[in-house]
Amino acid sequence: MKKRKSFLSFAGCVLAVALASTACGGPTGSSGPALDSAPASSQEKVESVDPLGKYDETISLTSCRVFASFMTLDPGEDVNNNWWTKTYLDKLNIKVAQAWTAPSYGTEFDTKFNIAAASDSLPDIIPCYTTLAVKEIASGKVWDMTDVYNKYASDQVKAIFQKDPKAMQCWSVDGKLMGLPAQIQGTPQRKGFWIRKDWLDKVGLDTPKNFSEVVDAMKQFVAKKPGGQAGTYGIQMDKTVSLGSVVAAAVGASNGRWMKKDGKLVISNTDQSTKKSWQVLADWYKQGLISKDFAVDTSAELEKDWLNGKVGVFAGTPQGMAGNTSIYNWLQTNPDGDCVFVPLTTEDGKAPQYTAEASYPNVVLVNKKCNHPEAVMKLFNLGTAIFNDPKPSWITDNTYNSGKQGGWAEFWNCVCHIEDPENQLNNTMLAIDAFRTGDTSKLTATAKDNYYKYLDDWKEKGKAGENWWISFTYWKCFQPGGPVDEDIKLTKENTGDWKTDAYWGPETATYSANAQNWAAEATKDLTQAILTGKVDGYFQSYVNFVKTNGGDAACKEAEEWIAKNG
Repeated sequence: MKKRKSFLSFAGCVLAVALASTACGGPTGSSGPALDSAPASSQEKVESVDPLGKYDETISLTSCRVFASFMTLDPGEDVNNNWWTKTYLDKLNIKVAQAWTAPSYGTEFDTKFNIAAASDSLPDIIPCYTTLAVKEIASGKVWDMTDVYNKYASDQVKAIFQKDPKAMQCWSVDGKLMGLPAQIQGTPQRKGFWIRKDWLDKVGLDTPKNFSEVVDAMKQFVAKKPGGQAGTYGIQMDKTVSLGSVVAAAVGASNGRWMKKDGKLVISNTDQSTKKSWQVLADWYKQGLISKDFAVDTSAELEKDWLNGKVGVFAGTPQGMAGNTSIYNWLQTNPDGDCVFVPLTTEDGKAPQYTAEASYPNVVLVNKKCNHPEAVMKLFNLGTAIFNDPKPSWITDNTYNSGKQGGWAEFWNCVCHIEDPENQLNNTMLAIDAFRTGDTSKLTATAKDNYYKYLDDWKEKGKAGENWWISFTYWKCFQPGGPVDEDIKLTKENTGDWKTDAYWGPETATYSANAQNWAAEATKDLTQAILTGKVDGYFQSYVNFVKTNGGDAACKEAEEWIAKNG
């Protein structure tokens, strides 16, 4: 498991639209020319159809990718010579070379992509997203992969896509599969609150059991200042106005991107139910539960406040503690520190209803100039096999996902794959069950390396372990009977509490063109609503802005797509 920050960004009811730049932007069912389907295989008469069959002669393919500065490979390796390129050649006899790289998605990647597209020199494999994919599909220069997929996709790949057929429909035009989706919709993670246990002890409170008790604890922290710091506040929130999705779920507001209201599509955070979550945040600010400086605070400032004992709660997921650098750094200087996780509930103590954003932003296109589109499908099958069973019997090492120098870079050198979103849940369950029963025979490599070993290290060595603070955070998360164990039970018992956005199709042209402006306006108006307490006026101002700046048109476009494809 990679260490990552886990502070909630401005998502859900507050800034669900902020994700629009990377939201599902596949082609509409009514657009795009009629395209020829790719041949099932140029070698069809001489080779049996094997999803992972090795070519007799080397097949050469080109691709493109992001290669960020932090992706440091081991000596002697580069984007064209690494674990993945060697595996492709060894297992499939396919040689993959990068036509070009960019240091990040956004302007630099888009510029190189557009230059290559304009000169008709895009590589064979085209991993891209949203607007880039839409434009390229409309150009008529990519393969219809329908026949190739039907014939060459592995059973594993097909089984994953069967869990979420909407992903394939999103990237289809008139029933033709124009790209291989690079992700499907998973089950939303339950959110909650990480709370300093030592602070609860100092103010004489038991571990909170619901949302209301968490709020009460925050009030006690502000009143009694258990960290001894002036300016103590209850819960972290930075200038992106985080906590939006958490509060929205607690008060019953929609926390997805789209909802149905009176039979019509509505952009969720413009619904009046969202105003209540704005009011809660404004009330928290007035009571001192949020930092008075939140409007200018960055995540770095929040981490300082945690380390310095000015705040006692942050919102996140059960796994958030294990990857949260604030906790990690705090434990190094406070070895007796302790925290607890309290799953989010509604105000009356019930499980909240989460909305899974139906978003399929990433897709793999195949250039129509590619002579072996079925070879791309084989690469997709292989990558999927490795990511979903990280150490199959036919792979003798697993360096692509190891802690070696090039771990991150090796991870991203995979050209294309789809990962089952249930993997994390399943591997977590395997690790917890193995630790509970003592039977490790069923552990996958991921379950063993990313979870179990940390549990075992803490139990066997405690603080004597070399990296005890990492093992400690994992123990707090993944021990039998701990928050993740309980979270899994709630996940399985409350599947009806999750729903999908009312509109799940391709991002409309109007939505794409205006979403960033909506997000900026939401940040501005919500910030002012919190600072001034004038929630009604600023919320209505935001609603009016969205409606008159493309919101109504985006809803109409989405409804037209549903009428044809829904």
